[in-house]
Amino acid sequence: MPKVGFKHSIETIQKLRDSKKGKPSPLTLEQRKQKSIQYTGAGNPNYGKKYSAEVREKISLAAKRQWENPITRKNALDGLKKRSENPEWKLNLSHPKSEIGRLNIAISNRERASNPEIRKKMSESQKKRLQNKENHPNFGKKMSEEQKKKLSIAKKGKKLPPFTEEHKRRIGESEKGKIVSEITKKKIRGELNSQWKGGLTSLYLQIRNCAKYYEWRKNVFERDNYCDQFSGIKGNGNLNAHHIVPFNLLLSKHHITTIEDAMKCDELWDINNGITLLKTSHEAYHQTWGVIK
Repeated sequence: MPKVGFKHSIETIQKLRDSKKGKPSPLTLEQRKQKSIQYTGAGNPNYGKKYSAEVREKISLAAKRQWENPITRKNALDGLKKRSENPEWKLNLSHPKSEIGRLNIAISNRERASNPEIRKKMSESQKKRLQNKENHPNFGKKMSEEQKKKLSIAKKGKKLPPFTEEHKRRIGESEKGKIVSEITKKKIRGELNSQWKGGLTSLYLQIRNCAKYYEWRKNVFERDNYCDQFSGIKGNGNLNAHHIVPFNLLLSKHHITTIEDAMKCDELWDINNGITLLKTSHEAYHQTWGVIK
């Protein structure tokens, strides 16, 4: 009987492992099956037992220390590589799982996935692991042109489901307080941007799509209490901010030719030159007067 706490040296473990390599199991397939049935469920000496938090912590620390051992780590990685190179490694031919076994595994995985504590631990562990970009499974990999083409064909015509209100709220909270540095802005502007299409966007659209324009429009809506100023009807996502002095006249009046010039023009961002209208009222106004927005 070995002494309590006795451990084999690394060399002895390696010798034992080498001595058993390539040797078949002394038990026949029928004997292994009988032994498996014998220790299944209530027949298992650990059936119904649960480890305490202290014991689980000890097991976790022991596993971490074992993984930190360079020899153990190398052997584990070599084993995984060897299995992945074998096209039939997933089939588990020596011990095929029964239908009930597969069902039990699926139920167990679903229960784990629905446990909020386990989900939180998995999320924190993954975030910590991916702090180092090299740990990402796709780090340094590049898709071939054939793979890109297959992905493109697979996604054509498919639309993602709309974001839920909860999803939108979480995105908003995650983006709050983030400041884009000037260096980053320079990296994503103009030809350096992945969406660059040769300068097709007009100055008019550049101004309409900038953050300052959205802020101006929001201020006009808030001042008018989100109501159409012709009918007094409350808007519900169907409002426009109309320029009293037409937008194109302001551009020509102040000789605005670039987005930088537009940012410096105070009259362009004066909320007193804006008025809240329903989309239908806005369209009717321009159809009647023929004034460019």
